[in-house]
Amino acid sequence: MIMNAIAVQNVFFESDLKVIMELYENQEKLTALVINEANERREKDIKVLTDEQKENYDYWFNDNYHKISTEHPQLIRKTIFLQLYFSFEAHLNKICDHLKPPNINLTYKDIHKNGIIRAEIYLKKVCNVTKPFDSDEWKLIKSFNKLRNSLAHKDGLVDKSNLNPIPNGVIFWKPYKFDTLSEIILSKEFIEIAYDTYIAFTTLLEQQ
Repeated sequence: MIMNAIAVQNVFFESDLKVIMELYENQEKLTALVINEANERREKDIKVLTDEQKENYDYWFNDNYHKISTEHPQLIRKTIFLQLYFSFEAHLNKICDHLKPPNINLTYKDIHKNGIIRAEIYLKKVCNVTKPFDSDEWKLIKSFNKLRNSLAHKDGLVDKSNLNPIPNGVIFWKPYKFDTLSEIILSKEFIEIAYDTYIAFTTLLEQQ
């Protein structure tokens, strides 16, 4: 009965994540199209420009190209990553509600922690769900938690040494050489890894 409840919740969760990923994939395709069109436009434009005009044109073009090729994709990926994370956090809370023992009044909201860590404590201590939280998937999700916190509260800066493991597909750029904090740059691969990890972990919950 309990496992059936988790299975049902997993179906809804996976459906929600697929919608997010469809939006993401469409945005990546649109970005690629805009970049390709910009390159084609430049090739046409510079053919009729003098050397001096080309220099001014390239200054303008490079500034705009950086926005569409770097800034816009990062904004999209960080937004998608956060939405995937928020959906996963909400899913864990729903699992806590469904697995709450009927003879216990304590809910996950009574645990003095926040987010996915609060759900972890409740599921382990109250619902006796332990095995999934020993998995590599959960270790990676806890790194996602630190990345999420850095984006939400620290302007996207994170101390790389606090991530264990360090997720594949994340690039760390140090704005200041001697600072311990690095800016997070997300690749397309990372978004796919995050999606796969959440799905894999929910499968582990169902198999508990």
